[in-house]
Amino acid sequence: GSYQIVRPLGRGAFGSVYEALRLPIQKTVALKVLHARHGGNRKLTQRFLLEAHAVARIQHPHIADTSDLGEVDGIPYLAMELLQGDTLEARLRASLQQRHAPLSLTETADLMLPVLSALATVHALGIVHRDIKPENIFIARVRGADCPKLLDFGIAKFHNEQQGSLTETGSVLGSPRYMAPEQFRSTRAVTAVADLWSVGVTLYRLCTGH
Repeated sequence: GSYQIVRPLGRGAFGSVYEALRLPIQKTVALKVLHARHGGNRKLTQRFLLEAHAVARIQHPHIADTSDLGEVDGIPYLAMELLQGDTLEARLRASLQQRHAPLSLTETADLMLPVLSALATVHALGIVHRDIKPENIFIARVRGADCPKLLDFGIAKFHNEQQGSLTETGSVLGSPRYMAPEQFRSTRAVTAVADLWSVGVTLYRLCTGH
């Protein structure tokens, strides 16, 4: 379409993220694209578009901005701000390697309070993230300072999903080490409380390294 791919940034089960240039203005963005093999899958395409529309509604400084949504040859894409920095998991591993210690309580609070603020906004919109973990928190560098961003709403539960069937009854989605017990029983039935469990596990990992 109107984007020129620069390089791959990451790849998941359902899609890939690229650094791309929006033409003709040459603006650099992060472009999330559903894998071509899933283009004919109505449910996955619908979930991708639902994610894009939901995230675009969230106005919060600690959630990546969405700038465009489109489709090329039946494959949907989502353009977001390109962040410079690294994940919270990478920050923790660097601390464990260099200092032989996890993050301090002060570091943990400084990085996680903005994430909790973002999550409160998400929950107020009726969205449950369902995959809170250090890998999905990005520490962007903004004017020389750390700016945590909550990422990846790819398996989120949206307020109107209970009337649909985008998440199969009894299916399990998420990251097992960070999941609340009820999420193992039914991903579809979880509430915002499950996200808070995952926040608690994340806090424990940041403070202990385990």
